[in-house]
Amino acid sequence: MTDEQPNSSALLKGQEIQGLRELIRDEVRADRKSPAYRFREWATLGVAALALLVGLGGYIESNHAKKLTNEQRVDDLVDDAFDVLGGGENLSFFKGSGQGRDSKMIEKANRLLKKAERIDPHNARTYTVRGIWWGAKGKPDRQIQYYNKAMRVNPCYALAYNELGVTLAKKHKFNDAIAAYNKAITINPSYAIAYSNLGVSLVKQNKLNDGMAAYKKAIEINPNFVFAYNNLGILFKKEGKLDDAIAAFIRAVKIEENSIFAAQANNNLGILLAKQGKFDDAIAAYNRAIQMDTPNYAGPHNNLGVAFAKQNKLDDAVAAYKRAIEIDPNFALARANLEKAREKRR
Repeated sequence: MTDEQPNSSALLKGQEIQGLRELIRDEVRADRKSPAYRFREWATLGVAALALLVGLGGYIESNHAKKLTNEQRVDDLVDDAFDVLGGGENLSFFKGSGQGRDSKMIEKANRLLKKAERIDPHNARTYTVRGIWWGAKGKPDRQIQYYNKAMRVNPCYALAYNELGVTLAKKHKFNDAIAAYNKAITINPSYAIAYSNLGVSLVKQNKLNDGMAAYKKAIEINPNFVFAYNNLGILFKKEGKLDDAIAAFIRAVKIEENSIFAAQANNNLGILLAKQGKFDDAIAAYNRAIQMDTPNYAGPHNNLGVAFAKQNKLDDAVAAYKRAIEIDPNFALARANLEKAREKRR
């Protein structure tokens, strides 16, 4: 049996596309403040004012109020459904890839979206969040169908193009994903999330320089973009630039103290510190990842076990491996590491 190995595949999985539910929540809500939305609102007010001059004010004003009320109701329902879907917790390096999401919460989101659809059956925002809902159900083809519906209703809805790219990349259709991200960026040149996701697909195609440029552009737009720093660190590691990788992960950790992205950055930092033989520092990084609100993230527990084993703290190693397996019963590497630690302990 070979020696224990850290879960280095988790480092690579860090490049998986960011569902970014938490980070795009503000964009979903900000859409109602967009120029297009405001134009519709003011145009309706203009019609109402004109109607007042010709004696139709009461009728038009009533319809205008109803229209605005309906738009607000749709916005609120879609926002609530979006929140229910649980933010960024469906990142692929967490157990279940979003498909194990609580069925009651999915059904609650479904009810909210159905109410929104009854009020306005052709709303780009509703279609996009319905696509996210299908993603939570593990139905990528249906997901794509709804993103396309959103884009037909509003060809300039950048969020739909980004989400389409995410889904296509998960299906390994990287050229199509890149096209979708580039469309999102054309619509919104300050779309840091789309740049980061673009970088992921470029790296998957081994276009490392282009991927690096995309990550750096995302950070230029948003200097506090933890996920982009994490991706940048992964790419530096891939190129053998360990000091640069560690610096990127440390930067990510300093930006956010408790998020799924910070947990991933701490785990990745720990892997590199362990490679340098700095096991105490690696253990500290893994423990920071474990202490964050990421109960389904098994990787740091396995990696913590490896670090303990390297220090010949086999009881602690066994406990860490067991915890990794409790979180993910299919974690084959943790099971192999557990058996190896038990053999050494005999």
